[in-house]
Amino acid sequence: MNNRTVLWDPNADKRNTTLRQPKGLTITQQSAPSSSPNTTPRDETPRLSSKSLVDRETLVANSTLNASATEWYPKNIYTPSPVEVITSSVQKRLQIHRECPQVNNINNEGTEEYSPDLNRIKQIITTLTKDPGQFHDLIDLFMETLVPYLEDIMITSLVAEIIVEQAINSPNFRYTAARLCWTIEPVSPQFRAELHLKCKKQIDDNPDPKNVLPLIAELYIQLPHLHVYGTLLFKLFKKLLDIGGNENIKTICQALKLTGYSLEQSNKSELDMIFSHLRSVRNRVDGSAAFLLDSLYPLRASNWGHFTEESESESDDAGFDGIQSQVTYDIDGETLTTEEREFLASHINAEDEYDIEDDSDPDELCDPEPEMDEEIQEAFKEFVKFSGQK
Repeated sequence: MNNRTVLWDPNADKRNTTLRQPKGLTITQQSAPSSSPNTTPRDETPRLSSKSLVDRETLVANSTLNASATEWYPKNIYTPSPVEVITSSVQKRLQIHRECPQVNNINNEGTEEYSPDLNRIKQIITTLTKDPGQFHDLIDLFMETLVPYLEDIMITSLVAEIIVEQAINSPNFRYTAARLCWTIEPVSPQFRAELHLKCKKQIDDNPDPKNVLPLIAELYIQLPHLHVYGTLLFKLFKKLLDIGGNENIKTICQALKLTGYSLEQSNKSELDMIFSHLRSVRNRVDGSAAFLLDSLYPLRASNWGHFTEESESESDDAGFDGIQSQVTYDIDGETLTTEEREFLASHINAEDEYDIEDDSDPDELCDPEPEMDEEIQEAFKEFVKFSGQK
């Protein structure tokens, strides 16, 4: 029991132990006697040594600090720029709009106050995508919602972007999109410029440019800017031809069937170059793309299905040749002879000889049976007469 380790010494508090002074201490203090109830402590205020004073004087003499220096602050702290007088102009707003990132969300900052109207515009576009037949019913509401913002370049740009992207992503909306643009353009030059910029941007940046071509073709046909959208058409034709592939060639052929006649009138030399390029890639396509490409050459040779003035005059003269120039078919699709046509012509008004109001029946179809009594016979005649009037 006496050899066990003592964890706590009850006499430790009674020992007078002096603490060791720190090694780096430069401040001298007078040692104070042990405190006792009968002694008064002397002044223990620390005093600087002569060595500390010399070090401070050297530091001040060699310092590069300047009391008149400008105030320093970290670089990540925002400093408000001086207030400038902002002047607004159409050119400046266009420049700012092109430099700023495009707005892709109608709820972004700056469009909160327009969100209800923009949501309505998007809902109308969605409805027209699903049911293009409602165009005439919804176009007035669409324009009524858009007209207050026609001078706002941000809103017109956003509406143009919504229409273009929806037409590219939804083939069912392409024709309706061109009709919407045709309705908006005459009352909004800003929309006209923004629409062209959005289409050009899609041609340059869209990863699948063949989806852009049908929309450009519709805009070329419906909008009165043949040169503007014709240039975009040829740019897309060349881009898709350089990429190649059955789907791209098929898309080009479909667009040419729609726009070929107008392109032939406005820029025949460029169209000749496109056809020359198509001939060079004929051996590299197959399937439906090859079929469409082969059908394109006779279509162009026939003036894209449009009649010339000479052919129209010839068709007009042919109308005066009489009945011999006509071709008539019977119910089985067989051609009728001249005698058969004359017979039909002579009896075509035979029904006019039959007067419904007349009580008599030339063919005696309603003669009652002789064994009927007079009342039944009269009722039967009334029934036949009533059936003929119906």
